[in-house]
Amino acid sequence: MSSIELKSNFHQLIDTIQDERMLRDLYDCLVDFTIDNNTKQPLLSEQLARIQSSLEQIEKGQLIDNETIKQKVKQWLSK
Repeated sequence: MSSIELKSNFHQLIDTIQDERMLRDLYDCLVDFTIDNNTKQPLLSEQLARIQSSLEQIEKGQLIDNETIKQKVKQWLSK
């Protein structure tokens, strides 16, 4: 997939997200990544593929909210 196609797909995925909190979280991640990326190597194709896969999962609603994850971590740590 070319850079233009990736960008187009990324924009389409973002346009489908209705949850403002999720949009803010994604935005914050991208800002952090952009800042960090100024001193790091560009993403490998495998990393880009994993991001694409994650975005597809988001589009399908295959998400676990942060509070659920926090509860699971507490359970795991208490064992």
